[in-house]
Amino acid sequence: MGNLIEYRCGLIDFQVGRDHGRLDFDPAEYIKSCAASNMKRVMFTCKDAYGDAYYKSDLVELNPMAGSDYLQTSITEARKQNIELFAYYNVLLDDIYADAHPEHRMIDQKGKPAIAYDYYKILCPNSPYTDTLRERLADLVFNYDIDGIFFDISYFGGGKCFCNHCKEKFRQEFGHELNESITPGTDGYADFNQFRRLSRSKFLTSLADTVREVKSIPVIWNGSGSFYLAEPEVDSHSDYLT
Repeated sequence: MGNLIEYRCGLIDFQVGRDHGRLDFDPAEYIKSCAASNMKRVMFTCKDAYGDAYYKSDLVELNPMAGSDYLQTSITEARKQNIELFAYYNVLLDDIYADAHPEHRMIDQKGKPAIAYDYYKILCPNSPYTDTLRERLADLVFNYDIDGIFFDISYFGGGKCFCNHCKEKFRQEFGHELNESITPGTDGYADFNQFRRLSRSKFLTSLADTVREVKSIPVIWNGSGSFYLAEPEVDSHSDYLT
């Protein structure tokens, strides 16, 4: 047991939206509580599934129900408490962006815009949304003294995606059409699964490269190395396994 290291890490993962009153939350008090619990690192939500930010930027809107820069307050208190502060960023769920750009949403096997986790609008990593996301991440990392970044919801999920962007890329890479009638156990379905894995790998690698070009900090994502979500094509680019 001589090489056992105790390292406590906290995650504040809140997806709150705007359909309520002002948020009664004090980020500094939360960080103090984390320090009192002997946590060494906290991953703090800076952009949620609804598309709201909890930091100030010209590229993504601050949640008006928060009314202040939660991320900067957390960073300032984390420095006082000697805690590492990682930014949590929900990368594919963004209702606000999806409403403005429905053509960038994932499409399910029935040809309908996909819904994730019963009510969130999920965007396709093969769409131009990725360019917007990379710009937002570069802006965040440049302007905030975070110690690392954690990407959540970076996967396609079952039966997706059949948007026009995916169909065109699939045709270019595999030489035949991607259609909604494919069935498990066929060569076409094997190509579909391989296409999704390669697409996710390119997506996450591009995000990680964007962050590292701005600042040399750890980049990690949900599911890297896990039993259910591990994909070796991309997880080797994550600084830690989660």
